[in-house]
Amino acid sequence: PNVQVVGVETHKHDDSIDAMLDVYPNFAFINQPSMPIPDAVPHGIDILHIDTEHSWSMAHYEFMIYEPRLSDVAVVLFDDLHAKDDGVLRAFEEFPYKKIQRDGLHPECGFGIMLYERNK
Repeated sequence: PNVQVVGVETHKHDDSIDAMLDVYPNFAFINQPSMPIPDAVPHGIDILHIDTEHSWSMAHYEFMIYEPRLSDVAVVLFDDLHAKDDGVLRAFEEFPYKKIQRDGLHPECGFGIMLYERNK
């Protein structure tokens, strides 16, 4: 309850979003594409979940444009590592930060967790 959670999604605002807004007053929903970054997305992001188009270029680009808004130490989650041609996996593996791959968290397509540390 002491942190702000912001969701950015292009899907229509539906009843499930309304239910979350009712239960979690610290949750804000932005109904627009994640790129370019919506103005309402704050700086100092502690946890970033990248669930973009399933390609190397989009996963790489989305991380790069959000990186300036991350806290000095942040957790970055990558969804769907193995979708399409493993492009998201390739981007995930190329970033020079500590990471763990835990495909069991998303058995159909894979999941990666990266510890981002600015200036490391």
